[in-house]
Amino acid sequence: MFRPPKCLFLVVIALHFGWVFGAEPVTSSPPLAYELMINGEGFQIEADRLERLRSQDSPGTSYEVVLRVAVTQPVRLNRLRFDYQWPAEVKDDHGRARRTVRIRHELGYTLLITDLGQPVAAGEEDAFLKILSDSVVEGLRDSRIEQLQVQPPHSHSFPHAASRGVVIRYQDPQGYAQTYLVYLLLGKDFAASFVAQYFDRDADDVLPGVRKTIHSIRSMQ
Repeated sequence: MFRPPKCLFLVVIALHFGWVFGAEPVTSSPPLAYELMINGEGFQIEADRLERLRSQDSPGTSYEVVLRVAVTQPVRLNRLRFDYQWPAEVKDDHGRARRTVRIRHELGYTLLITDLGQPVAAGEEDAFLKILSDSVVEGLRDSRIEQLQVQPPHSHSFPHAASRGVVIRYQDPQGYAQTYLVYLLLGKDFAASFVAQYFDRDADDVLPGVRKTIHSIRSMQ
């Protein structure tokens, strides 16, 4: 079984904490022009507009097409995969043993998902979760936050993984209430950390997207 060093989560949070805390809404714009292949014939089209394409290979044949970016986008890591809601900015560190993806959604919430590799050894789940949540708390205390509350660990079963999680609530220096959801997810052949951050005032808007992502985390197999 995989037994990462206790410094693992501290390193991950230290490297990526700036991505999460106080993140501003951001939109990642996709390309406008695409090449579409139909029966081996290529056409260049623009996104989000109806195009009438006339085949050069088959005279008299035409197609009406519209290309749009799907609202649900997939991400594939080393041992797991998941879906996220577009539009969002996605950054992948392409780590080999442990790989981390940060997603900053247009609505203002941020997700930090790390593929930890092999499953965690039985009985060590709470110890790993504590290292992860303590890393978040330590970073928050360095940011002059107020009214910090760390709820007791809880278990939850997602469609493709069991989990242990902690909810962290606080008030930032500007007086806004914010929440972290910190989870250790355990699948049949993978382990992952999942950290979500959002402003409490936006909870009704952001939580459906957060839930959709964490519910979609599953094995690559």
